Amino acid sequence: MVEAFQCPLMKRIIVFKWPWQVMGAIGPASPRIRLVAQLCNDRTERPSRPPLLNPKNALPYKTPLWYERAAPHLRHWLRALHQWRDAAMRELEVPTNLKRCLAIILVGAWLTSCSFMPDELEAFFKLPLPEVEKGSYQHEATQVSYVRTGNPMGMPIIFVHGSPGSWEDWKLIISRPRLKHRFNMLAVNRPGWGNRAANSQLVPKLSTQAEILHKILDAAKVNQKAILVGHSLGGPIVLQMAADYPDKVAAVVLLAPSLDPDLDAILWYNKLADYKLVQFFLPQTLAKSNVEIMALPGSLRSLSRGLASIHKPVVLVHGQNDRLVHPGNAAYARKKMINARYHEVILPNFGHLIPHLRPAEVVLAIEDAVTLTRHTKHPIEAAKLSEEK
Repeated sequence: MVEAFQCPLMKRIIVFKWPWQVMGAIGPASPRIRLVAQLCNDRTERPSRPPLLNPKNALPYKTPLWYERAAPHLRHWLRALHQWRDAAMRELEVPTNLKRCLAIILVGAWLTSCSFMPDELEAFFKLPLPEVEKGSYQHEATQVSYVRTGNPMGMPIIFVHGSPGSWEDWKLIISRPRLKHRFNMLAVNRPGWGNRAANSQLVPKLSTQAEILHKILDAAKVNQKAILVGHSLGGPIVLQMAADYPDKVAAVVLLAPSLDPDLDAILWYNKLADYKLVQFFLPQTLAKSNVEIMALPGSLRSLSRGLASIHKPVVLVHGQNDRLVHPGNAAYARKKMINARYHEVILPNFGHLIPHLRPAEVVLAIEDAVTLTRHTKHPIEAAKLSEEK
């Protein structure tokens, strides 16, 4: 190979030396290119002795590339990240396999964002929205929106959605002619939710949300006592308002409410989703909902001390197969609200989404609440007492 450089043709090729220098500086190349690059750098046409074709000895020392210089720092940060992960796993008392935990969250986020849902629920979201009158209320830095429909002179009904959700969860109910002609209906977007969520901050505390709901009634010029209807996390909010502002409440309707702080305790995946790194991979609705769930047990313990002070009619509807909110919350409500005129309905073979898939049951519960406001005893109980006599 070295004898080839004695050829006049090869000497002319080496005169154009910059391509060989570039090819030799790119990185791992063939020994022949490295040899030609060395000849060009040394400005020699023929080495005094055949150089070794070992890549380590063929070229002089070269400055490390940027990724070679960054490798020790990267190893340091990876080591620190592993230590942080191990400490977090010990604190959370969850399986030490972080990949498995993140996989569960990412799969759940994917299932939530995709269109994989029952046919009935998919049909619900495709239904058009009813014609409503829109309004808003500004509470400090939080803007809360609501919609209004029905008879302005009728008895007020306030609908409070769960987490996540919006006023659109009630579209099948507020569009019922059976209610529109009789009631003045308001469906509220809780702070941080709805179309104006970008201008609204989350308010996880139940007492603050009850205060905002009370001020919305004043802003909407609702002067009569209202029936409060709450679904899921909206259930404890309407109960908090019934305990704090009884002069504004006529009756309460609870749909699969979260009430028991022990049954609705924070689970390991809620703690994991509370980390900023994990929230980066979650959809915004799930991340915001987890913020409210993390603050819920403490607020429920505060609410439990005021449940006995509620003397209003309370109608509770819960699905027997609810996997999101434990059906045992119904027994907890029956135990705690000893002074309320309490009526309970358990839906067999049904889950959590009562406003979406069982709007007729919601209408019946509202009518039961109206009846309880007019009678001391529920009509069913009164009928049983009359039969016994």
